[in-house]
Amino acid sequence: MIVSRRFLILFGLGLLPTILVWQLWPGREGLTFAAATLVLYDLALVAATIVDWRRTEDPGEWQVERRLPSRLLIGEESQIEIVLTLPVRRSMRLVVRDEYPPELERRGTREMVLLTRPERGERQRARVSYRLYADRRGEYHFGDVVVRWQSRGGLLIRQSRFPAAGLCRVYPGIDK
Repeated sequence: MIVSRRFLILFGLGLLPTILVWQLWPGREGLTFAAATLVLYDLALVAATIVDWRRTEDPGEWQVERRLPSRLLIGEESQIEIVLTLPVRRSMRLVVRDEYPPELERRGTREMVLLTRPERGERQRARVSYRLYADRRGEYHFGDVVVRWQSRGGLLIRQSRFPAAGLCRVYPGIDK
């Protein structure tokens, strides 16, 4: 769980009423009241963050699958696809990162952003894809898939790691 930019902005905005109270009511009593105002504001923000965290989707029922060719060929780009099955009923922005073998060259951006839109069914299927380029023969190991999404209220960013470790083999093409 990571606090979002919205949380940090709201946290910073909590200082404005405190400074205003302190300026309007100078002296020791004003400082005490300003500190109390800040503490109450921060407690309310923490309470809102806890409620937001509890309302955020639990990734326990999510399914993530990596689809790749049975073999990759030297000198050719291969399409890798990640399929997410989500039982959510709201639009979400997901940031997907695949832990691909570092020996292979990634073509395209490292992070894949995916916008989901709920339809009438219970589960959504969402797909992202990217290309890998191999220049050497061998066996290469994929790691897990990491997905980040923002909470409903936008105060938190949740992250979950989905086990998707696997092996791919790279062979020379027929014409090589």
